[in-house]
Amino acid sequence: MDRTDQNRLDQLILKLGSIQSWQKFMIIGGILAFLVTGICASMTFYVMGDLGEEALSRALILSTILPLALITFIWTGFNRVLVVMTRANQNLRRAADVDSLTRLCNRAAFYRRGREIFDQTILTNLHGSQGSHCSLDKKMSLIMIDIDHFKRINDQLGHLAGDQALCHVSKIISNCCREADMPARWGGEEFAILLEDADRKAALNVAERIRQVAETEQFVWEGKPVCITLSAGVTEFSTQDQKLEDIVLRADLALYHAKAAGRNKVHAPYIMEEDLKEKHKPHDLLSIGMGQQISKA
Repeated sequence: MDRTDQNRLDQLILKLGSIQSWQKFMIIGGILAFLVTGICASMTFYVMGDLGEEALSRALILSTILPLALITFIWTGFNRVLVVMTRANQNLRRAADVDSLTRLCNRAAFYRRGREIFDQTILTNLHGSQGSHCSLDKKMSLIMIDIDHFKRINDQLGHLAGDQALCHVSKIISNCCREADMPARWGGEEFAILLEDADRKAALNVAERIRQVAETEQFVWEGKPVCITLSAGVTEFSTQDQKLEDIVLRADLALYHAKAAGRNKVHAPYIMEEDLKEKHKPHDLLSIGMGQQISKA
């Protein structure tokens, strides 16, 4: 679902919400209207002499019970409609947040939830920094993953094979992530994983596990194994970060170095606070690939 469809869906949900609001107002107004109308009608008949006191009492009872019974019936049906509409809205939201091919979160959902987690991390560490300890009270990390030579799969085996390769990789990513992690399809053959309450070392272990599984679990297309490898960049939250995009930029830069170093590797920049003050230049780039540690870039 592209950005235009997402905007249209958001507008539809807002309209549905406004419909629910004025319908509730109409129901409450209807109750008062029925009661007032019934009482006024009975009083009118009494003043005109068409009803006696006993008949007036019955008229007042009927003018109260009948509208309430009718309103109860209408309100019960209306609540059922609200339940159906609410579930439909939730289904629409879930559909808008999920990539139709891989069933992972899409980029829009990633940014929306990611910004919430980032803001929570900022606030938690802001309050924690007033204490005596220097370590972060709340951590978060980001992994950017790219399928190596994905264009070759599309060109040689076809786009259908490419789609199945994306599903194969997304399944590996999902299986290697914690329940609290948020894997997403970033776009094309690229994926992102937001890890809440995880530092750089924990994220590095997740990324390396994903890389190893992708390398060992062969993707099979039309009975033939197809080799798929992954490159990944890892970074973690820093107190110098002002927005989620700062972390995304560093992870994307680490991914670039992973691919430049020969692919099928995980690169995790070891960030120093002083370096972030100087245009986010990494102090150190730790490279892990093929189960071995290579020299620093």
